[in-house]
Amino acid sequence: MSPTVNIKLKFFAYAREMVGEKEMDMELEAGTTVGELFRLLTHKYPGLREMQDHVIIAVNRSTCPLTRELRDGDLVAVLPPVSGG
Repeated sequence: MSPTVNIKLKFFAYAREMVGEKEMDMELEAGTTVGELFRLLTHKYPGLREMQDHVIIAVNRSTCPLTRELRDGDLVAVLPPVSGG
């Protein structure tokens, strides 16, 4: 059995509408990156694909590169692009 990490996901605005949940817990293989997580989410929730080029993902309240590996207990926020003038 491969080692795993448990994370908490929070979805905001349009992302929350596409997923139908405000938050959820998820178990992932150890070494999963933020980018891989988002690909998993777009596979499960195709509506998120519309956001993929502009989505903001924060881990533990800080934006990070898609290459960041997720760690046990991380809080991951999926935020739609900011709009306005």
